[in-house]
Amino acid sequence: MIDETKIRLMTKAEMLRKKDRRATVTAGSFFGSDYVAFQVIKGVLGVIIVFALVLGGAFLVNAEELLTGYSLDELYTLFRVVIILFLAILVVTIILSVLVYTSSYWRAREGRSEYRACLRKLEKYYNNQEQEQSGT
Repeated sequence: MIDETKIRLMTKAEMLRKKDRRATVTAGSFFGSDYVAFQVIKGVLGVIIVFALVLGGAFLVNAEELLTGYSLDELYTLFRVVIILFLAILVVTIILSVLVYTSSYWRAREGRSEYRACLRKLEKYYNNQEQEQSGT
């Protein structure tokens, strides 16, 4: 005979396990601050690499004009603008990363606690079934 309560609990547990499984497992293996710091570091490294590639590509495309058409003062001003732009992008990346990954961590943590609660209900159901079968 099919027990609908058991099937419902098992289905819910499996759906919770599959839902955002990767994020839940990744976030669950860290403390909150460690998870956020790790993600921020990854974001900062990504910004540095992309910025360096874009800046290098722009320099290669405009190398002759930059080296012959500008004075040292103009190049210094351009360099300051590029550095300020880089720092602004870096700060925005850090702020957005902290906000996004903090909320991501807490969502994953809530998902894990919901999954554990469902597993506890399922375990309680099995224990009740065993007691009923041993009692009869």
